[in-house]
Amino acid sequence: MKKYLSKALLYKEWKAVYWILIPFILFSSKALEITSMLESITTYHVVFTNEEGFRTFFENSFNNGFYIIDFILVVIMSYLLINNDRKKSVSALIEYMPFTKKQSIFAKAAVGTFIILISDFIGFLVNMFMYLSNEKYLNNIIRIRYIVFCFIITLMLQLIIYLFLMCIQLVCKNGFFAMLLGISILDLPGSIENFIYIISFRNSWETQVNKLLGRLDDLCLRGYLWIYADEKNVGGKVYIQSDRVFPATIKLLIILIAVVILLIYISKKIKSGEDVMIKASPKKEMAFKIFSSVSIGVLFAKGLSRILNAELASSTYLIIINIIFIVASYFAYSRIDRIIKLSKYDRGE
Repeated sequence: MKKYLSKALLYKEWKAVYWILIPFILFSSKALEITSMLESITTYHVVFTNEEGFRTFFENSFNNGFYIIDFILVVIMSYLLINNDRKKSVSALIEYMPFTKKQSIFAKAAVGTFIILISDFIGFLVNMFMYLSNEKYLNNIIRIRYIVFCFIITLMLQLIIYLFLMCIQLVCKNGFFAMLLGISILDLPGSIENFIYIISFRNSWETQVNKLLGRLDDLCLRGYLWIYADEKNVGGKVYIQSDRVFPATIKLLIILIAVVILLIYISKKIKSGEDVMIKASPKKEMAFKIFSSVSIGVLFAKGLSRILNAELASSTYLIIINIIFIVASYFAYSRIDRIIKLSKYDRGE
């Protein structure tokens, strides 16, 4: 482990993205929601339930857009850290001369993980401070376990996204293409799930696809911040319980381990002096091209469908939209690849 811990390299990577720690911290806590709740209680004497306290931490992420902002910040951080290696200037090359590619990857992963961990931990401390300092108002609304599990789930979710985007950035030669492809792949399970649900719903196939939807749901990362709870009446008192929080934590841990293994695998395929990490045979590169086209095509088709409100259209229309964008993405990929070598696997091609 010591051979990968170079203070100079860690400082170099830290210097490139340290500023992103500030917006991460700003959006890491539930301070705005808790403050708004306290104002409603103290000023307008609004009575909140335990269910609303649960929703503050597990069902409110999409409504306030914090997830989207966090996602964008993680994407930017992964791009900036990896893009440093793509600079062809003499000074940039000299900076990396004493270090191997494996050391560089470890430093980038460590710096990104440190930024995410510190920002989420500060957000956790802010949430705890606001709860403990206003416990007389929030005691029956918020539970400490809500704050703890929200911290754990958010931390693992951000680490999964960051490390996975690192993998995509390392495999692709062009940073912007890697960003687009990474976002497309992360959104792919949700897009497929939504598409299958619409098709099966209109054709009364719900029972046949429930298992498939369940498997896809496990891979929809943003869904882990949208966890529902049920009310339970015990002795005249209403309690909130959710059997989904702990399983969600275990599933995220498994996904995180898988992503770490993938990153290690890619780092072992490194050859010094290359822009990208893996050399692929023509067949594998063709498979990569097709998969990239499908992922990007489905993402654009989903975006256009929402803009045009095409979800209300016929199933055939939705299928045609997806096919058109997948084919268009494939040919666009091929043309662009010939011009700027977006995903070629060695410098000499």
